[in-house]
Amino acid sequence: MIDCKTVDCPMNPNQKLMVEQEVFFDPERYRRLVGWLIYLTMTGPNLSFEVGVVSQFMQNPCIGHWNVAIRILRYLIKTVGQGLLYEDKGNTQIFVYCDTNWAGSPTDRRSTIGYCVLLGENVIKKQNVAWSFAKVEYRAMTPSPMSLYG
Repeated sequence: MIDCKTVDCPMNPNQKLMVEQEVFFDPERYRRLVGWLIYLTMTGPNLSFEVGVVSQFMQNPCIGHWNVAIRILRYLIKTVGQGLLYEDKGNTQIFVYCDTNWAGSPTDRRSTIGYCVLLGENVIKKQNVAWSFAKVEYRAMTPSPMSLYG
């Protein structure tokens, strides 16, 4: 994929992934690729949302899911050498923000909780997790262990 056509964003923002009829021919290959992408989110939190979306289909991936994972790779090739710069502005407080989305998943109507952890003005963790609505609301009300240090 070194000479592939690159893209400006890792996923079409209006695209909703759903379970399709056409199953991907090699689910193990899909799982390996998504696992590698999950590993990359540790150093590239800008990919957390997109990788979280494709990781929801690890059990039964389809051709469309594979195409989105490949698009993420095409974005990574374009952004190779770019990284995060954590600036020391004298503020070392930890801030945690969270929000919920009620029944936002088009496939199973599950709710999503999203949170963002900042060290001063630097983002150090972003994540979206799909759960039942009751679990999302309960989790959103529960103080994060990280917020105890802020």
